[in-house]
Amino acid sequence: MLNLQKKDFVSLILCLLLVDMVFSSPSLASSAITGLVKKQSVYVAIYSHIYHGNKEKPFDLAATLSIRNTDLHKNIRLLSVDYFDSKGSFLRKYVDKPTALKSLATTRYVIKSSDTSGGSGAKFL
Repeated sequence: MLNLQKKDFVSLILCLLLVDMVFSSPSLASSAITGLVKKQSVYVAIYSHIYHGNKEKPFDLAATLSIRNTDLHKNIRLLSVDYFDSKGSFLRKYVDKPTALKSLATTRYVIKSSDTSGGSGAKFL
């Protein structure tokens, strides 16, 4: 059985999310090299639960998609934030109309730990 202290568990989850975000979106790194991107879709895996123990018992997690505008001078526009399940089926829309995100601003979208609809392969586009 997995025996982690709460702070170690949170650190582990944050590290896993960071590694996944870096490797699942190579276009983010390439856009920094090539210049301004006018429109881009980004795939972000969401971990609604993790497995522990020999029988792969799920441990439900709250998941947060945090979108940050890292540009010092320009706003960005979010055209859509859509949530999909493990099978690729659309679950819900979080942005109904284009939304401006000011320079250095952040917005977040939270999946409650009680919402298991996304399954182990949940994702945002």
